[in-house]
Amino acid sequence: MTITGPLEQAQLLETLVLNIVNHQSLIATKARRLSYAAARSTK
Repeated sequence: MTITGPLEQAQLLETLVLNIVNHQSLIATKARRLSYAAARSTK
């Protein structure tokens, strides 16, 4: 992905995009850990 524009706007957009992606990754990681822990506890 390439973003072009004034520096201030590009930095703001970059920050927003990174926050969204990082949050989604955090949720997926926690869900995987919970799933793994639940599978181990039922054995």
